[in-house]
Amino acid sequence: MITKFKQLDWWIAGPYLILSVIGIVMVFSASSNMASGSAMVYLLKQTAFVGVGIAAIVFLLSLNMQALRRMIATPTVVYLLGGVLLVTEFLPAVNGAHGWIPLPGFSLQPVEFFKVFLIIYIADFMSKHPWQIGRGLTQQSLFQPSRNHAFWPILGSFGLIFIYPDLGNLFITGVIVLVLLLLSGMRRWWAFIVSAGALILGFLLPKVLALLHLNGASHYQLGRLTAFVNPWENADAGHQLIIAYYAIAHGGLFGVGLGNSILKQGYLPEPNTDFIMAVMVEELGAVLTTVVLLLEFLLIWRIMLLGIRQSQQFYRLLLFGLATFLFVQILVNFGGVLGILPITGVTFPFISYGGSSFLVLSIAVGLALNISNRRKKVGGG
Repeated sequence: MITKFKQLDWWIAGPYLILSVIGIVMVFSASSNMASGSAMVYLLKQTAFVGVGIAAIVFLLSLNMQALRRMIATPTVVYLLGGVLLVTEFLPAVNGAHGWIPLPGFSLQPVEFFKVFLIIYIADFMSKHPWQIGRGLTQQSLFQPSRNHAFWPILGSFGLIFIYPDLGNLFITGVIVLVLLLLSGMRRWWAFIVSAGALILGFLLPKVLALLHLNGASHYQLGRLTAFVNPWENADAGHQLIIAYYAIAHGGLFGVGLGNSILKQGYLPEPNTDFIMAVMVEELGAVLTTVVLLLEFLLIWRIMLLGIRQSQQFYRLLLFGLATFLFVQILVNFGGVLGILPITGVTFPFISYGGSSFLVLSIAVGLALNISNRRKKVGGG
């Protein structure tokens, strides 16, 4: 174990630890005026989440990746996770969406774990069933269950995420799948069809959900998803984005000081999760927020660089899948705060409050560190 820590890739571990500490500080600050609990409670919980995340990384560093691959990347695990997602459909909704398992002190969100599992599963599948130029994947390898692999159960899991509804995570998982297929050799015209279909679905889905009122989906939710075009036209649905704009403008370049946010005082809903970056810009300013973004992208860049250097397709796809996961999660959250994407309730990596999200992101970092250690052990850079 000591040897593993000596081999630790600090280009990954360093940003992770710094961002985790910043996240603890920002959660404490952003929670200081929340009616749902005291800032100290959120501070203690987030600190505990970070501790569990670090413990998960230590555990993953002790594992053999090939053994983990054989254990995780199986249709049985797909069915098991799909069953958990199905059960959460019948549990009480949280903020109008299902998919949460209430536990003492916090709630578990299985769809977060599904994202990392999906990356491992598809990386394994595509490394064994590569997209062959000229004819693509065979129908047998894609849709017919076999003893070793079955791709089609993933579609059922996507369907469950669709009906929650959880559009943010649906978009993230969809982009992950598309990127992994492209890296596996998908032909460009297939990529165009998939991308066009995803865009059309993303445009029509909010309207369908609102019209059918699935799981309580209402026209308010439709407005919330489309308000980013012009939030001032819909004062109710665009309220969150307008307040976020004021927070960003108030912060300016250098911010108003840690803990001095005005707009977190009952104006911003969920200031410690979905809109924590608006609080950060207001308190720390655009300059320090840019530093945080650079730390995030440094971590992503390092994971991608490791992926480029891999000789085995499984490790290459796994690392690029993890990098895509982190990048799209940042894009969806911060894009919603800036008003360039709809607000979908996705957390900002390592900064937002949340146990499920932080643990899954720590697992992603742990997997990358494990592969980095393996590369150094076999004589790589």
